[in-house]
Amino acid sequence: MEGSVLVIGGGIAGIQTSLDLTELGFKVYLVEKTPSIGGRMAQLDKTFPTNDCSLCILAPKMVEVFRNPNIELMTYHEVQEIIGKAGDFTVKVLKKPRYIDETKCKGCGDCAAKCPKIEAPNPFDMDLGKRKSVYIPFPQAVPPIYLIDPEMCLKLTKGVCGVCEKVCTAEAIDYEQKPQIIELKVGAVVVATGFDMPAKELSSRWGYNYQNVVSALEYERILCASGPFGGHVLRPSDEDEPEIIAFIQCAGSRDLHENVPYCSSVCCMYTAKEAIITKEHSEHSQCFVFRHDIRAFGKNFYEFTQRAQEEYGVKYFQTKISTILEDHETNDLIIHYEDLKTGKFNDFRANLVVLATPLVPSKGTSELAEILGIERDHYDFFKEKSYFNKSLSSKDGIFLCGFCQGPMDIPETVADASGVASQVATLLNSVKYTEVKEKVFEIPEKVVKITDEPRIGVLICHCGINIGKYVNVPEVRDYIKTLPNVVHCEDNLYSCSSDSQQLIKEIIQEKDLNRFIVASCTPRTHEALFQETCQEAGLNKYLFEMVNIRDQCSWVHMTEKEAATEKAKDLLRMAVAKSRLIKPQKEEKLEIMPTALIIGGGISGMTAALNIADQGFKAYLVEKEAQLGGNLNNLHILYPIQEDASIFLKEVTEKVSKNSNIQVFLESKIKDIKGYIGNYNVLIEDSKKKITDLKIGTIIVATGAQAYKPKDLFGYDGKNVITQLELEQKLQADDKAWLDNINRVSFILCANARQKEGITYCSNVCCGVSVKNINILKELKPDLEIILLYRDLQMAKKEFEDYYRNRRKDAIFLRYDLDNLPTVTKKKDKSEIKVFDTNLQDTIDFETDLIVLATPMIPADNLKELAMMLKVPLDKNGFFLEAHVKLRPLDFATDGIFLCGCAQWPKNIQDSISQANGAAGRASRFLSAGEITTSGLVAEVNPDKCIGCGKCEEVCPYKAIELIDETKEFEDISIIVKKSSINSALCKGCGTCAATCPVGAIMVKHYDFNQINAMIGSYLLEKVKNQL
Repeated sequence: MEGSVLVIGGGIAGIQTSLDLTELGFKVYLVEKTPSIGGRMAQLDKTFPTNDCSLCILAPKMVEVFRNPNIELMTYHEVQEIIGKAGDFTVKVLKKPRYIDETKCKGCGDCAAKCPKIEAPNPFDMDLGKRKSVYIPFPQAVPPIYLIDPEMCLKLTKGVCGVCEKVCTAEAIDYEQKPQIIELKVGAVVVATGFDMPAKELSSRWGYNYQNVVSALEYERILCASGPFGGHVLRPSDEDEPEIIAFIQCAGSRDLHENVPYCSSVCCMYTAKEAIITKEHSEHSQCFVFRHDIRAFGKNFYEFTQRAQEEYGVKYFQTKISTILEDHETNDLIIHYEDLKTGKFNDFRANLVVLATPLVPSKGTSELAEILGIERDHYDFFKEKSYFNKSLSSKDGIFLCGFCQGPMDIPETVADASGVASQVATLLNSVKYTEVKEKVFEIPEKVVKITDEPRIGVLICHCGINIGKYVNVPEVRDYIKTLPNVVHCEDNLYSCSSDSQQLIKEIIQEKDLNRFIVASCTPRTHEALFQETCQEAGLNKYLFEMVNIRDQCSWVHMTEKEAATEKAKDLLRMAVAKSRLIKPQKEEKLEIMPTALIIGGGISGMTAALNIADQGFKAYLVEKEAQLGGNLNNLHILYPIQEDASIFLKEVTEKVSKNSNIQVFLESKIKDIKGYIGNYNVLIEDSKKKITDLKIGTIIVATGAQAYKPKDLFGYDGKNVITQLELEQKLQADDKAWLDNINRVSFILCANARQKEGITYCSNVCCGVSVKNINILKELKPDLEIILLYRDLQMAKKEFEDYYRNRRKDAIFLRYDLDNLPTVTKKKDKSEIKVFDTNLQDTIDFETDLIVLATPMIPADNLKELAMMLKVPLDKNGFFLEAHVKLRPLDFATDGIFLCGCAQWPKNIQDSISQANGAAGRASRFLSAGEITTSGLVAEVNPDKCIGCGKCEEVCPYKAIELIDETKEFEDISIIVKKSSINSALCKGCGTCAATCPVGAIMVKHYDFNQINAMIGSYLLEKVKNQL
C-alpha cells in the first residue's frame, strides 16, 4: 500500500484536498493540465456574499501548495494511464514541454516583455485580453514560471527570432524540451477536474455571436483589475462604458433543448454579485436582471440578492427570453422577452448583455473517465457510487471532489474536499506518514536583539484596483519612505502572489532588514502567508506587521479618496512606530489527546463519528434525545432516490453501535467544557445526573436544526393546517385512514421564510420535500387534487430539476409574491384560500381539506449556552458562525473546534453527510499530527508588579488565568502571597486581562503597552504637527 495520493485538477477543490491530505500524513502529486493552479476561482473578480477579492483569498492557498514539501506540483501535466487497485495504483503522467527550464526561471518576465510576436487571445481572460508567445497565465500564477506557446513562437515554428533566449539572464530558455512520461506510484486518486462554461455551444437565440453579448465568466474578467480592461466596465465592441447592462439568468440551464436539464446552482448568486460590483465600478450604470426562479439557498445568500435590489437599485424582471438580436448601427442588443407577471411580450434595449451560461463538466471528462475506468452519469458528470456519499466513484480507491461530480459553490467544494481527504485517510490509514517529510527553513533564524537598530521594510499593495482605485498608493509609498528606520519601501500590484513572496525574501536579505510590514488586505486570510515568507528569509515571524488598508481605507472610504489615502498613511505610520519596538517571540509544542467529541447524534454527528473512528481515533458521540438519528427519525421517504428513511437510518445507527471506537451518550448534555485544543476537559451529564469526565483532543459541533412551529400562521392548528414535518410523520404511520375524507391538499411554500424581517433566509430543503410529498400523496390516492403555492422553486441540485419536472403533472402550481401573501379563512372542516397568482395575473379562491405549510428550519434550542462553553460565535440567525464563509466553512475561529450539518445552516442529507466527513477530516488533521504549535501572542505576568487581586482571573473569557500561591522569603519569616499565572495554551492574547489589571502587571506579547502607546503617539503627534 502506497502512502501517496494523486490529485487530478488544481482548482480550489484540488488545492484544498491536497493541503488537507498532507496534514493527514500523505504525500500528494497534484496534476493540473494548465500552466498554473487556481482553476476557475482564479478567474473570478469577487466572491459572494462577502465580495472578497477572489484571488486575495485564493492566492495564499496557492502559495501554500507551492511551498509545501509534501506536494509535488505538476502543472502542465496530464494523466495518460492508470492501472492497479485501491492502495496500489501505477499512473503514467505526460509532462508537456514549457520550453523553459522550471528550475532556472525566476519569473522576471523579461522574455515576455521583449517577445516581438503579435499578441494572441489570452484563454485566462476568456480571449478578451491578449498575450504573447512567451507568457504567464496571470500575475499571481503558481508556479510563477513562464512558458512558450509552440504554435505561436517564431523560433519553434520557423526557426527564426530567439529573442527570449538572448534576454534571459537565467538561461532558462530551452527550445529542445520534449514531452516526457513520468510514472508514479500512489495509493489513491482524487478527481477534481472542475467545470467549463462553453457559451459558444448555446443556440443562436441567446445572441452569443454578437460582440456585446458575453458569458458571466467573460464578464468576471472584464470586472477584474487584472483583466483585459483593468477593472473598468467596458463593452468589447468599442470599449465604451455601457450604461444599461442586462443580466440573463438560466441562459441554457434547466433547458432540455440546450441539453442541460439541471440548474447550475451558482448563477443566481454570481449574477447578483456581478450587478453589485458593476454598480460599484461604474456609477452611471443601470443593471437589470432577467430571471426565472431565484435560487439563493446558502448562508446569507437570499439576503444578498435583496441587498442588490434595495441598496444598489438592481431591477429584477421575472421573464422568459425569446431572442436576443443586435442593432447593427449601435451594437446595442434588443431582448425580446415575455414578462411572466403580465403575460405581455416586450422589447428591451441594452448596451451589454451578460449570459449566465450553464456550468458543465470540464473538457476531457469523458476521456479521463475512460483512462481511470470510472463511470459517468447521464449529465456527463462523474458518477458517484452512493448518493449519500458522493465522494466515492464507481471504482474503489478513486474519489470525486468538487464540481466534477455535480454543481456546487465554493464553500460546498471546500467542505467536500476536506471530506474526501478524510476518506482517503481512512483507506490509507496504515501508511500515514510513510512518505512525508518535515518542512525545514533553509536560512537559519536571524538573531535580533532589542538593542539592534530597527531596519524596516515596507511593501504596499494595490490589490489590483481594490486598494489602488481609492488609495493613492504611490503617494503613501513616498510618504512612508521618509519615516525614521524605514530602509526600504515599495508598492506592487499583488503582494500575495508567489513572485511577491520571493521579492519579500530578496528584500529582507539584500537590505539586511530586521522588521517587515505589508500593507494590503485582511490579516485574517493573509498574515500567516507573509509570516512564513519572513521565516523563509530567516526572520522571526513575530517581526512582521500587517496593515489592513483595504477594509479600513479603500472599502470604507470609496467616495473619499483623499481621506482613504490620509488614513492609509496614518495606519502605516502607526505600524512603523510599533514595528520599531516589536521583538522575536517563541512558540511552544502541545500534545494532542487522540480523541474527538461530537455534539449531536443526527446524521451529521453519526457520520463524523464514524469517519473519526474509522481513522483509528476514539470518538465520543453525545445526543440529548433517547435515540440517535435527529430529524431523520421523523422522515418518511428520502428524495430523490425514494429510499425509506428508516432503512437508511437503521444502517447508519448499526454501524455506529458496532464500531468499537465510538462511545455513545444518549439523553445526555454537555455540562462543562474547559481547556484548549488537544486537551479539553469535558463533563457530560446524563438523564440520571451522572457525570462523565472526558479528555478530548478536538470537538465537532453537529447540533442540527429544527422545523419552525408556527403560531397564528395561515390558520395553523396541527389538524387541518399542518407543517411539512407533521405531514412526514403522518406518511410514516402505517394507518393512512386520515386520507379517506381528504380530496384536496394545498401546500404553501416559504411559510414565514424569506421575509423582509424575521426569518429572512431560504431553508434550502422545503421545495424538494414538498415535491416529494406531492408525489407520495398521489401514489396513495391517485384522484387526490393537490395545489402548490410557491414564490420560487429551489431545486438546485444535479438531479432535482428533473425530479421536479417529472412530478410537475401531480399538482397545480400557483405563484404568489411576498407583497401579496395568500389568505386562509376557516370554514368548518375546510379552509378557503385566496391567492393572487402572478403567472395568471388573477385572484383565485378555492377550498381545501388540508393545508401543509413548508416552514423554515431554525437553529436547535439552547445553542447560546453551548456556544458560550465552546467560546464560539453564533450568527444573527442563531446558527453557528464559521471562521470564513468561503475557505473555512467547517472551522471555527477557535482552534480545535469544527462544525457541520444544519448546525451551520439548513441543508439536505447529502450535503450534511459531505460536511460531516469534511469536519471529521479537519479535526483529524490535529489528531493525526499528535501535537500542535501554540501562538506566541499570549499574555505575560510580571510577578514583581502583581498584587494578587484576582481581577484578571475574573475577566478572562478563556479561563486561562489562575491565582497560585507563591512563597516570599524575608529575613525571619516566609509569607505566602497570591500571584497570577497564565496558561499559555489557553491564552488567546485578547488583552482583556492587561486592560483590567490595576497595576499594569500584565502585558500581551507583541501588543504591549509600549508598542500601543507608540502607535497612539505617532498618530496624535502628526495630527498636532499638521494643525500648527
